[in-house]
Amino acid sequence: MGEESSKPTSTPTGTVFLSYASQDAEAVQKICEALRAAGIEVFLDQSELRGGDVWDQKIRRQIQDCALFIPVISANTASRPEGYFRLEWDLADQRTHMIARSRVFVVPVCLDATTQLAADVPESFRRVQWTRLPGGETSPVFVERIKRLLSPEVSPTSPVAPGALGIGERVPASQRLKLLLMAIAVVIVAGLAYLFADRLRILKPLIPPARVVPYSAADRRMTFAVLPFAAPAGDTHAGEVARAMTELVQARLEANSWAQAATSSEVNAALPTATAPRSAARALSVHFLFRNAIEQTQSGYQADIAVLDGETERTLGRENLAIPAKALVPTRRSEVDRALGHEIYLALRMEVERAQGKPDSALDVRDLTYRAWARWGDFYSEDSHKGYQVASALLARALTQAPEDLLALRLTATINLCECVEAWSSDPEQQRGLAARAITRYLRADPSGQGVNLLQAKLAGAEGRWGDALVFVDALLRRRPDDGSGLELKAVALVKTGRPKEALPLVDELVAQDPDGYSDRLATASAVHYAVGDYEAAASLAERAIALLRPNEQTSPLHADVRLTLVAAEAQLGHAERARRALEDFWAAVPNVKTNRDIRRWLKPYSDLEGFEPLYTGLSRAGVPD
Repeated sequence: MGEESSKPTSTPTGTVFLSYASQDAEAVQKICEALRAAGIEVFLDQSELRGGDVWDQKIRRQIQDCALFIPVISANTASRPEGYFRLEWDLADQRTHMIARSRVFVVPVCLDATTQLAADVPESFRRVQWTRLPGGETSPVFVERIKRLLSPEVSPTSPVAPGALGIGERVPASQRLKLLLMAIAVVIVAGLAYLFADRLRILKPLIPPARVVPYSAADRRMTFAVLPFAAPAGDTHAGEVARAMTELVQARLEANSWAQAATSSEVNAALPTATAPRSAARALSVHFLFRNAIEQTQSGYQADIAVLDGETERTLGRENLAIPAKALVPTRRSEVDRALGHEIYLALRMEVERAQGKPDSALDVRDLTYRAWARWGDFYSEDSHKGYQVASALLARALTQAPEDLLALRLTATINLCECVEAWSSDPEQQRGLAARAITRYLRADPSGQGVNLLQAKLAGAEGRWGDALVFVDALLRRRPDDGSGLELKAVALVKTGRPKEALPLVDELVAQDPDGYSDRLATASAVHYAVGDYEAAASLAERAIALLRPNEQTSPLHADVRLTLVAAEAQLGHAERARRALEDFWAAVPNVKTNRDIRRWLKPYSDLEGFEPLYTGLSRAGVPD
């Protein structure tokens, strides 16, 4: 509730109006203090007196005069159907109807994991990107963005480059003549180009980009509902497991940026009259359903999670998760995230199929981004270069339509930071540059950076800045302490920064959770054990990793480097014959890498033991010439 304390009765130009529910006062105070510490004028009410005509007139005047309106969104606002903050939000929404969409006025902030679907906010709030400031912890980047928006050079009443801030405005009189002359020049050049193209008979019709649709439940693409887990009758603990798993899957689905989830209350309200999957999907207006069950096993319980196409009731995929006997959920939340991630990807492929009949000119940013992810997945294992080319072209089109689309920016950074790029790119720095630019643009739209911490860490590691990589990955792990990819990357970063003993418990835990899961994870564990001098474990883990290598990984310096760990470990153990056989296997797979000098050139920055001198000592003992 942006209101008065010791503030003036009229909101000065350049003031930021903070609108919030009273339950969030403590968190909002942190935001207010951070902004005021930077010299930003903030209007924040801390009184409890509300109502009356005088009050309503004051609110209308303040919202009409403020420079930026920051609605603070949370589970508290979502759960309150009434409140003065809703009046403030509606007034701000009404003002947006008189403002060009190229102008920044509304800057939504979310204090928790509340999704746009569950937030119950005006549609104008959904058209712009949200910034997440958990608990009101305000990042310097967010403060800088607000200062930039309020600055004379880039203020809400000055022109900005299209897409630079997401929303440019009235042009000062001093600039109108320049812009008019530029516009005339553009028209002349365009006319000449038209005539020239027509003369060569190569003119193509101008096709406007498809309308950019906000990410919301109203659009229905990638919309999900979690049906309550069914449990065996008469098993009280199974019932508790079912309730806990329903809540966990709901929460993790809401936290997934690719999905829009119906709320639990919406699902519970619809189920009494919509018992069949198709009728439930229609009642909830979602495309997909998670239909779930709890089954008893010898060691506890098993959660069966199936994703269905709501219209056809066809099962797209199914995942089974083990739950210990006395527990309510799987040991690690990352298991749930991995299962849901796979099923969300299957749903995305269904959305891509649905859009196959659309004319190319009608594809919007979501169609293009979904298709890019699907095509990347199609080619990743067999021909990553082709997958990269197809996905990059689609994402370039998506970002032409919506330059600040977070999903398109994040996927752009993801494919350019894939380790597979090192295998085919003649200039990996070019791909890293593309990733860096995408991350920078992402951070402009979402200064919290929560969606790209892992990508920031990967980029820092690829550039040899492993200390910075640790900072970014630790930021991720503070929010998601059991994130497997984050833990694996942290282990590598610790080895690279000379702290392998700290990495040991991380990799041992990852391997214990999934003993036969990923060759990369086993290879990293092998490298860590080698780095601490545990050569027996290093050799054993390396053999298990090698057995899981795919055909296209057999010669890659990002995967086959585990063969070198095996060679060096066996040599350090004094197993000369085993080391010789392992070395021959490596040379058979990579015949042009014969010496330690060749190996140093062959390994990449991502390689676990690249630059680790004891590796080359072990290889020399195995008979690798310098």
